[in-house]
Amino acid sequence: MNFLAPLSLLWLLPILGGIILLYMLRLKRRDVTVSSTMLWEAILKDTQANAPFQKLRRNLLLILQLLIAGLLIFAVSRPFQWSAGTGGKTTAIVLDASASMKATDVAGGRFAEAVRQARFIIEKKAGGDGVALVLSAEKPILLAPLTTDKRKLLAALETARPSDVAPDLREAIAFAASLISSRAGAQVTVVSDGAFGRLDEMALGGPALGFVIVGKQGRNLGITAFDVRDMLGGGVGRQAFVTVQNFSKQKQTLPLSISVNGKLTSAKELTLQPGETKSETFDTIRADTGGIVEARLDIADDLSADNVAFVTLAPRRAVKILLVSEGNPFLEKVLNTDARVTLEVVRPADYQIADSGSRDMTVFDNTAPPKDLPVGRYLFWGMEALGSDLVPASATITPDSEQPVILDWNRSHPLMRFVDLANVNLLRAKAIAPAPWATTLAESEAGPLIVAGEKTDTRVVYVGFTLMESDMPLRIAFPIFLTNAIQWLTARPGDSGGSTRPGEVMPLSAPPTAGNLTVARPDQETDSVTNTPGSPVLYDHTNVVGVYQAKGNNFEQYFAVSLLSSVESNTAPVEKPSVVVTDVVVEGKTVEGAQMAETRSRRELWSWLAGIALIVLSLEWFVYHRRVG
Repeated sequence: MNFLAPLSLLWLLPILGGIILLYMLRLKRRDVTVSSTMLWEAILKDTQANAPFQKLRRNLLLILQLLIAGLLIFAVSRPFQWSAGTGGKTTAIVLDASASMKATDVAGGRFAEAVRQARFIIEKKAGGDGVALVLSAEKPILLAPLTTDKRKLLAALETARPSDVAPDLREAIAFAASLISSRAGAQVTVVSDGAFGRLDEMALGGPALGFVIVGKQGRNLGITAFDVRDMLGGGVGRQAFVTVQNFSKQKQTLPLSISVNGKLTSAKELTLQPGETKSETFDTIRADTGGIVEARLDIADDLSADNVAFVTLAPRRAVKILLVSEGNPFLEKVLNTDARVTLEVVRPADYQIADSGSRDMTVFDNTAPPKDLPVGRYLFWGMEALGSDLVPASATITPDSEQPVILDWNRSHPLMRFVDLANVNLLRAKAIAPAPWATTLAESEAGPLIVAGEKTDTRVVYVGFTLMESDMPLRIAFPIFLTNAIQWLTARPGDSGGSTRPGEVMPLSAPPTAGNLTVARPDQETDSVTNTPGSPVLYDHTNVVGVYQAKGNNFEQYFAVSLLSSVESNTAPVEKPSVVVTDVVVEGKTVEGAQMAETRSRRELWSWLAGIALIVLSLEWFVYHRRVG
């Protein structure tokens, strides 16, 4: 225990000593002559001592009076305890609303416990202390601006709800710090389970950072990857790939099932050791007409959102592909493996613009297309000149890079799912600059390598190296990438194959004639989406796992949202989150690179001591009057 006024404890000596002295002093008596002392023997025992003090006897009043005086003196000395994360005079509370906060390892769930902790912080604040509330969801949400009104804060706290999103907690903390950065002694208090990974190089502008950790255990298994694709060999049906990870500390045996449009088609029993990851393949998934494929773990663990995953499939259609090439056996062989594909190969000199109009997709192999390409679906692979306006990249004056090393690629884009470029070696790559409407899917230290984009009714993919100057045809990434490209490029309006992560924006393929749309959500709520002609229709409220349905005039589109996050599925609470703040202020000084595991604040106890002293005083009054009476 610590004291804000420790010198007040010196009053213990004179006050407690004075009370004891009063009980030890010999009482003064008046001398009276009596005829006999036999009846006064008990009284004479008190008068036989010659010293001015008498021996202390057991006395309840003495004990109660000493206790009252001690409690009051301790209250005046202002004792306090260090508590974690309750904040200073000005506090911004950040509530973690991520998927892992839906875990049920505590009564009512982690998020309900986080709300209770935030309520405790607000209620314990002094009357003039300011508090702001921020919810870390898809994006930081200001529940309550900085205020001293506890009623408004508690009312705003009741509106907070968790989601299945893996939010950017760094952004929420920075936003909360900006609300109180001008206040001295301010603190950002994060109420979370700590399961958000490491946060480095955070600049808060002065406020301290503290954590209140909720959660008791991490007993959870989850589906961390799920996808369905056509058979690479062109066989009948489709393949489902499922990855399951055991985040608990116990061995788990459970069934994993696959359903198509609500009907069970296949199941396997999995046995996973603690921390083990296991991937399973389900062949011959019959969903030629499209629909919804569901993977489900039959287990009651701490988090239900990752026990199910969905993929929406477009109907299987015959695809006509035109390959413009001087001859490329690698491309021809892989494109011909899909039974749906009808492939036609023409030389660049024989290519006519009208040929692309009658095909679902055109592949230009190391060949520059004409500048006036019509609207369509194109795959440009390593062409020498970038002249068309539909190419999602432009040539730069920088020379081609020699033996570039692939650094990273976008694993969430449909074109790059299950594509591993780590071992692909390149002889050279072209120096390009992506178009403003394009997205970089893979890059090397010299710049972008693979670019894709959509422009009006055109979808385009550009690969900045030739197959003959790489070993990609020898890697499994090559047929997977081509299969993804065929599916993405030949998709029609209304097709929404694959699965969206919570919080991602979902483009809807509604024509202008569909009018404004209504989206039915998995949580039985509905949203309205404005459909403005000439603008893309985007839905940005995908914060719950499940299947969504968008409807309009003669338009209907289903799309799926799945958690598929090993970070959120690992629900084990982290008592000391790893966070590095570069400008935290401690005792008036700025500390660079401080490791912010936990920030403490003072919780004074004088009010409790004063209350106990009042109770003891009432007891002393009762005892005294009972003796007198």
